[in-house]
Amino acid sequence: MGIDQRGGHWQGRPDDLGGERCSANGCFDRATGKMSDLDPLLKFDNSGKLLGAFGRGTMVFPHGIHVDADGNIWVTDGGDNLPRRAPNAPANAPMPPKPEKVVGHQVHKFSPDGKLLMSLGKPGGSQPGSRPIRRRSTSPTT
Repeated sequence: MGIDQRGGHWQGRPDDLGGERCSANGCFDRATGKMSDLDPLLKFDNSGKLLGAFGRGTMVFPHGIHVDADGNIWVTDGGDNLPRRAPNAPANAPMPPKPEKVVGHQVHKFSPDGKLLMSLGKPGGSQPGSRPIRRRSTSPTT
């Protein structure tokens, strides 16, 4: 949860099952290949009244909410909507089709009114078949 300078409380969308985001702990249903039509980010006042919601279609697993000094909302997305083989499927089983819009594994910055200002990282993160990210070692060598 993040709290803005006006006392507004921001959090990921809870559902009727107790604290999950959108549903089934994410905003993407792997069984159907569809993103949730619910806004995953919610703003409440101190009494619990819903003041606003936004972010539909931008995140798979929103978490790590932070509100900066300007009231902008920063959210990390810890999942993606890339296709995966069904559990226990053979390694050579065909992959489901790739989604029209790949999302996930990014950090998003939203304005106080919900406009997406910036996204850091590549949608979907490091995807299969892409070049690995090379990290420079900072360890001393002997």
